[in-house]
Amino acid sequence: MLLIDLLEQLKGHAVLQGISLSVLMTLTRLTSHLKRDILQPQSICQSDPEYAPDKLPASISSFLSDAVKIPNEHVHDYWSLLKDYIWNMPTTPLSSEDYTLFKEHGWVYGITALTLYPPNSVCINPDCANIAPLKKEEQCKAVVYTLSNGVQPAWNVHVYCPKCQTNYHNNFSVQDGVRTYYMGIPSYILVGEQSHDGKSVNDVREGISDYMRINGGVCMVSTWGKSETQEKCVVPRCFRPM
Repeated sequence: MLLIDLLEQLKGHAVLQGISLSVLMTLTRLTSHLKRDILQPQSICQSDPEYAPDKLPASISSFLSDAVKIPNEHVHDYWSLLKDYIWNMPTTPLSSEDYTLFKEHGWVYGITALTLYPPNSVCINPDCANIAPLKKEEQCKAVVYTLSNGVQPAWNVHVYCPKCQTNYHNNFSVQDGVRTYYMGIPSYILVGEQSHDGKSVNDVREGISDYMRINGGVCMVSTWGKSETQEKCVVPRCFRPM
């Protein structure tokens, strides 16, 4: 479906019919980028990754409303009309303007352009019978060092299977104290947790930048704060500012 067709679907809505193609493109790009953040806090019956959930989390709705200057109630109408298209569209890279929108309007709600999730939303332990989406999560703040977009704040989220007690992180899982890395080349590499061994932040950034130039631009991640014992939150990042 073309964006011009989406505009046709919005005809008849008192407010949405008047939005420009540029605003619609920004809105769909931001929403598509937040699919995992939209899905994670949903109830089990609304957590099938093949289908868009009926409603947006309140924090994401507020962010989108502020970012494109559309009243919050109309963001819900937009989602009801276009959610199936958005859910099935490929995720496109964010522009520099998009990163600015996250900084200016998302951080206050605890929403960042980058959130590091495990690649799976269900338990993949072959010896575990649990097939329900994993909803018990822990999170900590992180810094992602990128070549194209500089240093970015992020959330590092891992989910937990209560049946086999496996913790799933962005590029590895932990069970019974044993860390197992996933197959393939990760998009992000964790380089430090909580402290930098007495080095200044600039020393760490310079070392990471050198590594990234040598290793093809794989993003590097440093986390701080509680990780294994971070307080639980039903809605990820729920209005907690960065």
